[in-house]
Amino acid sequence: MAITITPRAQEKLAKSLLGKKEFVGLRLAVLRAGCAGFTYQLDYVREVESGDFVYAFAGGQLVVDKDSLKMVDGLVLDYVKDPFRERFVFNNPNATGSCGCGESFSLSG
Repeated sequence: MAITITPRAQEKLAKSLLGKKEFVGLRLAVLRAGCAGFTYQLDYVREVESGDFVYAFAGGQLVVDKDSLKMVDGLVLDYVKDPFRERFVFNNPNATGSCGCGESFSLSG
């Protein structure tokens, strides 16, 4: 099981954790939501739970629960900034489609 976090995403994740000593990192979870079926959620995490996978990067760590990890195996997490907006981009090889607005995705099986 593997997740790749690009240097741009690592920098943005680390900046979001600056000064927040009560959190050990950020949790990436896949939730049932949206018109395509699933959505990604990034949220602060206070402690790593049993069964969590931890991806350390300079300035913090990304925590993923075992159920979500199956759906994001091979994911490349990037951060892009263009003239109109800034956002995390989830390049997931397991996603089989997405909704029109790009907020949710589908998985086969």
